[in-house]
Amino acid sequence: MLRFANNQMSRFAIFNKFVGFMRKLINIDSGDIVTSVIDKLISEKAKNIFLFIPSNALFWHSIVNLKLLKREAGNLNKNIIIINSDRVKRELSERVGFVSLSAIPEEIAEEDAGDYKIEDSLEDILLSGGKKQETNVAPVVAPKKISDIIRLLPDKGPALSSFASLKKYSSHTNAEEERGELSDEDDRILSGIKKDITKNEDSRDIYETSADMKKNKLEEEFFDRENFEEHFNNKAKNVPSQKIFGGTKNDAYFSESMARKMIKKRVLMKGIIFPLLIVIASASLAGMAIFILPKAELHIFRKLEPVPFDVAIAVDSTISAVDFERNKIPGQILTVRKTEEKLFLSSGEKEIEEKARGLVTVYNELDSTSQPMIPSRFQEEKTGKIFWSKKSVIVPGASIKDGKILPGTLDVEIVASEAGSDFNINCSAFSPCRFTIPAWQGTVKYDKLYAVTNEPIKGGSIGKVKVATIEDIAKAREVVVSNLKSELTNELNEKVPSNLQLLKESFVEKIIKESAGVKVGDVADDFLLSADMELSGVAFNEEDFNRLFDFIIKNKMSEDMDMLADKREVSFAVSYGADKKVLIKATGEESVAWKIDELSIKRDVLKKNESDLRQYFNSIKGVESVRVDFWPFWVDKTPNKESRIEIIIER
Repeated sequence: MLRFANNQMSRFAIFNKFVGFMRKLINIDSGDIVTSVIDKLISEKAKNIFLFIPSNALFWHSIVNLKLLKREAGNLNKNIIIINSDRVKRELSERVGFVSLSAIPEEIAEEDAGDYKIEDSLEDILLSGGKKQETNVAPVVAPKKISDIIRLLPDKGPALSSFASLKKYSSHTNAEEERGELSDEDDRILSGIKKDITKNEDSRDIYETSADMKKNKLEEEFFDRENFEEHFNNKAKNVPSQKIFGGTKNDAYFSESMARKMIKKRVLMKGIIFPLLIVIASASLAGMAIFILPKAELHIFRKLEPVPFDVAIAVDSTISAVDFERNKIPGQILTVRKTEEKLFLSSGEKEIEEKARGLVTVYNELDSTSQPMIPSRFQEEKTGKIFWSKKSVIVPGASIKDGKILPGTLDVEIVASEAGSDFNINCSAFSPCRFTIPAWQGTVKYDKLYAVTNEPIKGGSIGKVKVATIEDIAKAREVVVSNLKSELTNELNEKVPSNLQLLKESFVEKIIKESAGVKVGDVADDFLLSADMELSGVAFNEEDFNRLFDFIIKNKMSEDMDMLADKREVSFAVSYGADKKVLIKATGEESVAWKIDELSIKRDVLKKNESDLRQYFNSIKGVESVRVDFWPFWVDKTPNKESRIEIIIER
């Protein structure tokens, strides 16, 4: 087991000088993943941490783990130094931005490992089963000045690694500020270290001046480690074992020269094998394309011929099957009925001078003789307002019943003598209005002939009033009828049996009764319009209709033609007859196309080029145009096998 050398001691002295003493070591298990490592950092209160990650840990399977750890360490404001005896892993750690060491500093090992000395690596400590390892290392005290460190540095060795680690660490801390506090002697010594670093390119633990050129290969070696791990383990048996802080070199480290040879061999193999495989694959594909894969697609567009028709088809509810001879199909006439009323506002206005009017009862208590009256003047006793009767009347005479005199009575309409609301009088049963006839004042008739009413005298006004217009009534009717039609249509659809379809063109609506409650020009702030409506429709089986229709069209066209259902244009007219029969008149035209013999065409077009194909299809009746697609793109003839020719009838 190697002792903790002076140059290693000097390295940690520099760390102590720049970042203070690191007092916490965290051991990572081989099975820990990156999230477990981050959890340990979160639970650790110390800011400065030595992180020992064994070479066989899952953590090293991807450099992404290093990057994640670096990001989280920054978020947690923790300074991390990674401990690993494998130079490749230390190089990758430093590329990500970590400081890395090959062994645990003595003071940290003594604090966290108990009786174990600094030269004991964590792997040896774990393998020792807890037994203390023997060591001849004397206690090392970290020097306080860089000049002390330099006196302990050898001419060669890991001095460059120490300085490079220091420099990399200082780039992530405030070391530049602390360097201002160093003495001139320290600056001179640091300059000397840099010069020594440049000269010592053969040291195993130094940053070589060509390190940047080799890091990509080291990284590739790291990512491809699993593929040749066994190879190097086998080779290591023949390599002399060299202890590195309690472990052996062939346990945790394989030489860079061996890695370079392996990578070079791989690159050489890739440079020969891959192009060869590409050439073979290309040749195979070309052969398949030439001798096996050629194909052709013939897209045929047929000429369309219109067939006009004017057909009458009867829907009869008394039959149960299609009658092809009489052009009849079974069906039903469905009917629904509904009433609706709605209040509408009047929009018209007009200037009026209306006189108040009302109905009064004239009493005759004079005698049993009837009393004739010409249009007379009536005066309301309380207000003194004058009203006139509109026509001549005869008031019956009084009568005697059960010994009592019963006056004769007659209802007479009276109208105010002037227009305006002043003549509106609120008469009622609790406050009846009594009218006298001024013309008989001073005679016996004045007290015996009079008029009384319990109804208000109203209607007198001067100014603008609302009246119903012709547009108001028409619009109200349109709204009500539209609502009724929509509701009746829904009811009719719900009434159709599941095996039948309604023909919308067969809908017939009928207004049974309607009323607006006002006439055009009537004074009214609003009016109520009502309507009673009936809706009928024809329902039949669509399949029955199409069967009969196709039968009729086929009788009108040649047997060498096909019907194209999507090219049918038809309009319907429906008339209702007696005995639950409906006549549907269908007019329009249907496009038909000539039939194509696909098998004959495939036989005839074998090994033909585009010119031959054009000449061939020009001779076929009913073909309007043809589009030919060859595959692969360099093929210019149809294949010599019918199975490689596909015919697509576009219409």
